[in-house]
Amino acid sequence: RDKEDGSCEEKINWADCDLDATGLLEIIPIDNGEYAVLNYGYEDREGFFYRLVERDANELENTKIVTIGTLYDDYQVKEMISKFNKEHDDIRLKAVNYEKYYDYDEDSEKVNNTPSRQLKMDIVAGKAPDMIVSYDRSIISSLAGKGVFADLYGLMDDELGKDDIIENILKANEYDGKLLSLSPTFYVESYACKTKYCDKENWTFKDLKETYESHL
Repeated sequence: RDKEDGSCEEKINWADCDLDATGLLEIIPIDNGEYAVLNYGYEDREGFFYRLVERDANELENTKIVTIGTLYDDYQVKEMISKFNKEHDDIRLKAVNYEKYYDYDEDSEKVNNTPSRQLKMDIVAGKAPDMIVSYDRSIISSLAGKGVFADLYGLMDDELGKDDIIENILKANEYDGKLLSLSPTFYVESYACKTKYCDKENWTFKDLKETYESHL
């Protein structure tokens, strides 16, 4: 909320409440600093009423906090974090959004800082989040040989092992035999044409390129 001096005071941290503020429909202050909230869940397509009550910090004394760094306000990540937190008491995920570090000087038309750059600096300084969600591959490739990332192969078990993931996807994310990152999704694109134009199997990219150019 806005204060008299023009500054802002945070009254509610929606991520800590395990609620997505983009689905907020109504918030009503009630007694003892509590709030009644009507929130719309985009995943389940339903509206829910919540009563927000401030918790005693001692309740989280034995809860392990795992931080997840993101480069922007990713609603899909927030939904997964919220779902995980609602289902677990011993571990709590906390998102750290690096989008706030983007700094552009309009006068000089110069970018002074970016989320990716700040995240890299925090990693080098030993202040990195425990996990990173990023579509910027340079964060991984530029620091892959520095020993700052865990080998995900060592974290796999019977519930999720190498045999459960397509081998090509694992190989694409390897660095020096270690799995330093893993994409949550991937796409496969296929092309089809008549056999009178091509009748090869097990093509290489060179075969595809030469055949395509011969029919231009």
